[in-house]
Amino acid sequence: MQLTGPPRIGGFEVPYPTADRPLEADFQRDEDVETYVKGKDGTLQRVGPRHYRARFVFRWDALSYDTAHDILSAVSKHPVTVVPRTQRSGDPSYLSEQSYECRLVGKLPTATPIGRRSPSGTRLARVQIELESLSTRPQIPNAN
Repeated sequence: MQLTGPPRIGGFEVPYPTADRPLEADFQRDEDVETYVKGKDGTLQRVGPRHYRARFVFRWDALSYDTAHDILSAVSKHPVTVVPRTQRSGDPSYLSEQSYECRLVGKLPTATPIGRRSPSGTRLARVQIELESLSTRPQIPNAN
């Protein structure tokens, strides 16, 4: 069970990612911040907790240029707060929104024109952004 509301990036509620390319959200181990010691036999042994870093990939295939600009402006600020799913009426009350302070992975993306217009005549663009959390967690949330 998960929340059903659309994502929020930098305080701005963004459209759901494209249906055939949904939000990719994953927790990846970050061994760079884990503590290891080298034994006498040369083997490495982890002596502290594991660390997991959240990573998000958002893809939209047809956004208005204004919405694309708002999203790209939000992610250009460092750090940006990402809420992958927001609470909507009808969602179970025991579920809560999870927020992550994130940074862009790679270069600042651009809005790619797709050569189509919406029914109202506005130009449309394709946008893809990849973000990762600044902090790590000792366990994957809700992974019971």
